[in-house]
Amino acid sequence: MKKATRLHVFTDAAARGNPGPAAISYTIYDEDGNVVESDARRIESTTNNVAEYQALVWAMERTSSHTEADAIFYSDSELMVNQIRGDYRVRNERIGVLFDKVVKLRSRFNYSTFLHRPREDPRISLEDDKVNAVLDGKW
Repeated sequence: MKKATRLHVFTDAAARGNPGPAAISYTIYDEDGNVVESDARRIESTTNNVAEYQALVWAMERTSSHTEADAIFYSDSELMVNQIRGDYRVRNERIGVLFDKVVKLRSRFNYSTFLHRPREDPRISLEDDKVNAVLDGKW
């Protein structure tokens, strides 16, 4: 497969009970809006914020196998996006470990950025549907 020059990556996570049973998902799109790769899975019981970071780390690892050029990551987690962009401080130790992984993974791309999108965004909504399907045992 030819490596794409720019990929758009949507991630989501959910933890029922916060902390509680959790799931993460991502979908990678090429420049033309075609799905390159998509997946979802259950993870250990955790909080919503930790799960959001785990979804992003997983998505960044998978995205780097498709491109070394540009990647734009989208999430409905305003906290996570603002922490990665440097607008908010990371105060939680567990999130700090995941934040450090995100910083290291960024070096795999020539350019990367992180954008907040509301849950109503159709592509974020699809990720939300996937994590809920995983948690409901339907994925």
